[in-house]
Formats: sequence, C-alpha cells, structure tokens
Amino acid sequence: MPNAEERAALAAANADEEAGADPRLRLLGTFVAQSLRPAAGAWERCAGTAEAEQLLQAFLRRAATEGPWPLLVVRPAPGGLVVLPVLANEKNRLDWPHMVYQDVRQQAHSLHCDLLVILEQVKGKTLLPLPAGSEEMEFADSKSETVLDSIDKSVIYAIESAVIKWSYQVQVVLKRESSQPLLQGENPTPKVELEFWKSRYEDLKFIYHQLRTIKVRGMARLLDKLQSSYFPAFKAMYREVVTGEDQQKFSQICLTQIIIER
Repeated sequence: MPNAEERAALAAANADEEAGADPRLRLLGTFVAQSLRPAAGAWERCAGTAEAEQLLQAFLRRAATEGPWPLLVVRPAPGGLVVLPVLANEKNRLDWPHMVYQDVRQQAHSLHCDLLVILEQVKGKTLLPLPAGSEEMEFADSKSETVLDSIDKSVIYAIESAVIKWSYQVQVVLKRESSQPLLQGENPTPKVELEFWKSRYEDLKFIYHQLRTIKVRGMARLLDKLQSSYFPAFKAMYREVVTGEDQQKFSQICLTQIIIER
C-alpha cells in the first residue's frame, strides 16, 4: 500500500496530466457524455486505447478546410415511421400485457422525442415534444363530453408531465442573456447583439406556433375541463411566450435602428 506521501505525489501527477491534456479531447468527451450518456468511465476507457487515440488525434489535427468529407445526417425516420406505427397496430400486441405495452410505447416515444429535440437544437430552435397519446387530442374540440371523460388516465398524466417539461424549456429560452459572451471574456460587436435578439425572437415565435397547433389546443381544453392544477401553469407559460415574443421583436427593431443610424 502506498503511504500518504506517495498517494499525494500520485494525485499531483494525475492533476498535472489532466491539466496538460488536450482541451479539445475534454470538450469532445463532455459532448459525448451529454449526448450519448455512456456508462461511467466508458469514454475514458475508449479514448485511452491506442487505436482510439490515433483516430481522435487524426480527427483533431485535420484542417477544417479539408474535404470534401461525407456528412453524417441524422434523421428521425426509423423511430417515427417504423417503431411507433408498429406499436400503434393492435394486431402486433395482442398477447402483450397492458403494462408491458405502456412501458415499451413510452420508451419508444421518449427516444423519438429526444431525437427530434436534438435535431431542432442544432438549428437553434426549441421543440416542445408532444406526449404519448397526443394524437387523440387532434379532434378534441369536436369530441363530446362523454368521449373526453373516457380518455385514458395515462394520457392525462403524460399531458401534465409535458406541461412541466415545456415550462422548463420556455424558461431556459427566456433566461438567456446577451451578456454571456462578455462574461466569457469576449468582445462581441453590435451585430452579435442583434443576432442574439433575432435568434431569440425566432425561437419564441417557433414555440408560439407549436402552442397554437390543434393538438396542443386540445390538450389545453382537456386540462381546463378536468380542472387540472396544471392548466394555470399552461396559461402562464403561454402568456410568457407571447409577452417574450413581443419584447424580443421590439428589442430587435430598436437595435436595428441604432445600428443603421451609426
């Protein structure tokens, strides 16, 4: 067993090694952990092999202007056009217990929604993923009271959970500050400020149009009819989006005018 001095020396050596590590590898590791969510230590073990290290270094040292290189295009089709329709067909799950079907359906839907959200984030937009069972809400405005009462309780729970998630997503957008580059030590130009407010306005407008779709309006009507405690939260979120969109548009107009006058 190493003594206290040896352990301290080993810790210092590890710290020096970590400090001297390529920051690009650390950034790549952080991105992999956030997007793929591998098991603890999996990335370190993979990146530590000689073969992986050679591939990573070749990738990092390659000039950005080299090419043409084939692009990896991620499409949501496998989950949305295969898995979910198969589950929706009752003939494919006649022998399934109800709880098994609910769990598999929820997992497939969650994976599909996560992929769609990431694809929109790449474009700088915030997607509000619809909950499982939202397809029943498309014609909710024309449904009778009896039909609404017969809706599965799991669908109601999924809608209420979606409201919580949407509220969090909206708050993330509203709390973004244009001063972030300054706090990071950068020197942004007025054009960067204008681009920030323009991007934020477009994002809020994208969210607003999602909240105005038939399915989401049907979900809101259902929450209102059931006197759900989440309906006030939905209304508050909607008002914040509308107010924020108007404010961002006004800020964008003012900044554009200032830049033109300069």
